[in-house]
Amino acid sequence: MKRLALLLVALSLVSGRPVGAATINQLQNLRGSVSYQRGAGKPQALPQRTAIALSDNDYALTGAGNSLAGITLPDSSRIEMAADTRVQLSYFRQSRIAHAKFLVYQGKVRFRIEHPQGARADYVFQTPSAQMAVRGTFGDFLVSPTQLIVNVYSVSNPKLPVEVTFKNGKKVFLGAGQSLIATFAGAQAAVTVGNISRQSLSNFSEFTTPKGVPGILSSSGAGSAAATTTTAAVVGGTAATAAVAGSKGGTAPPTPTPTAPPTPTVVIPIGSLSCSSPPPGAPGVPNASPTPCGSQPVAPPGRPPLKGALAVGAFLALGIAGRRIKK
Repeated sequence: MKRLALLLVALSLVSGRPVGAATINQLQNLRGSVSYQRGAGKPQALPQRTAIALSDNDYALTGAGNSLAGITLPDSSRIEMAADTRVQLSYFRQSRIAHAKFLVYQGKVRFRIEHPQGARADYVFQTPSAQMAVRGTFGDFLVSPTQLIVNVYSVSNPKLPVEVTFKNGKKVFLGAGQSLIATFAGAQAAVTVGNISRQSLSNFSEFTTPKGVPGILSSSGAGSAAATTTTAAVVGGTAATAAVAGSKGGTAPPTPTPTAPPTPTVVIPIGSLSCSSPPPGAPGVPNASPTPCGSQPVAPPGRPPLKGALAVGAFLALGIAGRRIKK
């Protein structure tokens, strides 16, 4: 018993947190059809109102209709998946900064990246057309073969907006209350950035309506003043957005508004989109697990690259062999 106690103490010191703390990534079936998949195995149905642990490279899938799944991370962050959504947990690593990467192939996702006071988070959502870096943020996004829609409802630090990087390296930054709509056609993407509107919210009606979104969900007259949509101007790989007009409290006399031509979208070439998407993952059907096109393999934090590990192993093997020869 003394040895077991010492072992538990040693484990708690190595991990940096008490033994028994919540350290699992949990997938829960909130309603409808939800399944999980271990690597390249077959999808397994998850009964309603039950949960299961997800490991690195596992998949979470939702079926048609009003299906809804939730993924809870050890740092208190939470992700929800609407119907017909396919997500792979690439990795989660928790230390002083919580690192996580998700591959999102299709569907609608709500992310609420939270962390204890004083801690930090660094989450990446990789889609077939772009990558999103998220740090302490609440929002939604939609992934389809022809569109990427992102709504950002709040950020914990205004200096850390959501960073959307397209396949050619072009970047767009989204602050609280902003929305991005990217439409793909061939090798080009028409990208528009503006403030969140009722219309952009309607794309995510499967989720609960967020409260207190800047500019549209005030306590009185919500949505009565139309939000002014601006277009992201991409310069030197970064995006600058014009000031977004929103409604203010109080009553002002009506003023004549000059008629202006529609604001054109900025066309950003992002490379070929002709990569094949993975199959939807029907239960009982063998399933390949390709990476979204344009993504780069990234070694998880805290895990050495494969080449480095092989080099260390070879060095140790040579040392052991040398000792045996001397003997």
